[in-house]
Amino acid sequence: MKKLLALVLALTLAAALALPAAAEEKTMESEIRWLDFELPEELAEQLQTDQKAHANLFYVDFAQNEHRPVPGYYQLNYVESPGLLSVEQVRTGGESRVFDVETGDLTDYTRAYPLSGDLAVFNAGGTQRFGLMNGRGEVLIEPVCSAPVSLGSGMYGMVSASEKEAYLVSAGEGLAGTFPFENSFAFSGQFYSAEGEAWFCPVRLDTAVGLIDAKGEVCIPFGQYQDLSAPQDGLVVAIDMNGRYGALDTAGQTVIGFRYDRITNVSEGLAVVEADGRVGVMDTNGNKVIPLGNAFGYIGAFHHDLAEASKGDLWGVIDTTGGTVVPLKYAGAYPDWTGKTISVLDQAGKMGLLDTEGRELLPMEYDEIRSLGSGLFQVSQGDKRAVVDETGAYVLEPVQADSIGVLEDVFVVYTKNRQITTGDDQLPTSVLDSRGKTLLDLGDMDGRYFDDANEVFLVMEEGKYGLYSLHGGELLPLRYDAITPRDTDGDGIIDIYLVAEGRRVGLLDPSAAKKYDAVGGRTPAPAPFPWIWVGVGAGGAVAAIAVVVIAVVVSGRKKRAKAAVPLVTRIPPAEGPRFCTECGAPVAPGSSFCRKCGKKI
Repeated sequence: MKKLLALVLALTLAAALALPAAAEEKTMESEIRWLDFELPEELAEQLQTDQKAHANLFYVDFAQNEHRPVPGYYQLNYVESPGLLSVEQVRTGGESRVFDVETGDLTDYTRAYPLSGDLAVFNAGGTQRFGLMNGRGEVLIEPVCSAPVSLGSGMYGMVSASEKEAYLVSAGEGLAGTFPFENSFAFSGQFYSAEGEAWFCPVRLDTAVGLIDAKGEVCIPFGQYQDLSAPQDGLVVAIDMNGRYGALDTAGQTVIGFRYDRITNVSEGLAVVEADGRVGVMDTNGNKVIPLGNAFGYIGAFHHDLAEASKGDLWGVIDTTGGTVVPLKYAGAYPDWTGKTISVLDQAGKMGLLDTEGRELLPMEYDEIRSLGSGLFQVSQGDKRAVVDETGAYVLEPVQADSIGVLEDVFVVYTKNRQITTGDDQLPTSVLDSRGKTLLDLGDMDGRYFDDANEVFLVMEEGKYGLYSLHGGELLPLRYDAITPRDTDGDGIIDIYLVAEGRRVGLLDPSAAKKYDAVGGRTPAPAPFPWIWVGVGAGGAVAAIAVVVIAVVVSGRKKRAKAAVPLVTRIPPAEGPRFCTECGAPVAPGSSFCRKCGKKI
């Protein structure tokens, strides 16, 4: 029997060697699509030298209005058509060079980057004036404008103070509208959806405000109102020339009459109205839902039919009928975005958690409670934060952190980054499993950026870049001279990384990171066992193998099966804390204005 088994093993080994080798094991590095041009030697050397000299710098990318941290001293921008590559210092007044990838020659441009699709922004002559070109290199807007401002929904605004013209640009269609003006022009809001696929944005022309759609057509004429909000649930809050508040539909027809001191917190088809110190609620058809009265001093935006409300300094939660869900006795009450729980703050400054029936879920002993979704909550006591479920049981034991994010089966720990110019941003410093074990320690890195949509960490150390997976495996080694994340279609998700190594430049789809665990990649599935080859090449060995297989199967039936590995439930990334841009005070979840200074958020 031993001789038979030895023969089988020998034949099997021979078969494996004789057959074509299994497909080579792929790695994340194999996903890089190297472009068919090289950086000029001088530029490549400068890139490597300056990166190393300034590896401790960490800036915010204001140039593309992303306001997100971008590691490094240089960044790359590639405009595939008409074929331009810019290498930019990420700092005010930093040097930037643009060259033609076909000829390798430097161009007259000082910056060039893709806006989206076949549209590219450029400037020339070292000025901060920008223009727009299409993929054929045709100039649509001369370089006389301020940098494009993202208006949401794939729309951008550019304003030329010298030419007295403003331009509306659509990511998919190019130049959508032009607006001449005499003194000043501003896109005073973002494009918001109303009634299906219609998109609208308020703009200010000189001293007059109006509403435009995504084709640049004026829906509410300029000069009729002092101010207009962006549409919410198809409702445009307006202030007339007498300073009274009312509401219009997107065609400019009055829905709520102009007789109020304020209209705020439009959500879920409801709007909060105020007049003569009384507060009430109306629907977007102009019907009274909660009559004006003195029962409440403030009513917040409704979410899942619940809203925070106050009377004097006491806060609680009400429903859409004005009925009390949580008594008005707390220093703060915050229905969370899931519609299932309510965080409350007592007069001693401690927080607890209630369900929507007012029953206590977590005791009043925490400094902060924040919903993470899927029945999980971040709680803090002092400088320690933990993750608990609705029963208060620890899902993640307390750790020192400014905030904790949950993604799949790991916890991302954030702390304030002292190198960022704004001073308030937080960056990931480590990734932990549910037992608190560190899967990835980023604390000693010079720079790191968490691309949560693609579950990858971009890191920099001593001027070299690399990528790590969510679970700690190294995807790209720390040897690249630059890696620049880019959102090329305006949807807020990074969809391409530009990679530089020496004189080579490549493109990398970061979503490919989910296919790999580490530099070595995932082990490919083994090739099918070569039974046919063995049978053909060894004749009677097939019968012997069959005997062995039958024996193994019979024996296996006597063994207990292994327990199945439970599936991991994906938990959406937590929404970060919100703070007032005016006074810095925390803003309650779902609230649209700051309680402390009254600024609209």
